[in-house]
Amino acid sequence: MNDEAINLSKISYTIIPGKNCPSEHSQLYDAAYNFWFHFWSQVYLENGATAKPNPDDFFRQDFIPIIHSDNTIIAMHLYSLFELNCSSIFHQSYLEHNFSAEYFKIINDNNITSVMTMESLSVNLIFRKSHLGLSLGKVIGILGQKLFLTETTCDSIICPARKDVKVSDMAQEAGFRVIVPNQYLHNTPVDLLMCKRSDIIEPKDFEVRRLVDILWKKRTLIKGRNLKIANAAA
Repeated sequence: MNDEAINLSKISYTIIPGKNCPSEHSQLYDAAYNFWFHFWSQVYLENGATAKPNPDDFFRQDFIPIIHSDNTIIAMHLYSLFELNCSSIFHQSYLEHNFSAEYFKIINDNNITSVMTMESLSVNLIFRKSHLGLSLGKVIGILGQKLFLTETTCDSIICPARKDVKVSDMAQEAGFRVIVPNQYLHNTPVDLLMCKRSDIIEPKDFEVRRLVDILWKKRTLIKGRNLKIANAAA
């Protein structure tokens, strides 16, 4: 890794909530939203899609992990948790529009009843692999697997992974399996993947492991504000 291209002492790994983010983290929250919306607007435009990012896909998230320096976004991801026991949940807009019936049949055949999505992998182009010597997309994805293991009870991670920028290949190196290949979402080629707890593969690249370890030890997990009335009568 090119240590001159990124100052490890100044970067942080912070996980903020999509809902009810505490006010003291509002600047990072707003910076993350603006970065995410601009990044995916550009992806859709470059791929000839007419859609724009749906703000609700940011605000509904359980976890929004961010690698950042102050309020400069370096890389980010979006994670939502879903129980799949009720048939109506498959009408939730993200699940319905990004995954097929074939995909969920295979998920069901694998006895998966709860999932964590991985969505909208976004890396600041200033910090691309050719500049740093390693992939921050790979780093934040591996950090996401650690978050999945330690902060959720979900059976599996599910995600569409872009093929045009080799995210699917990168994810498979980390233990993800292709369940339905060669799909298109917003004119973007993707594979539909899953990764159960037992599927996770530790990275072989020493520099990736080093940065993952540094950021994991520095992680800050921010919980959303509880707006419910304390001790409310049932």
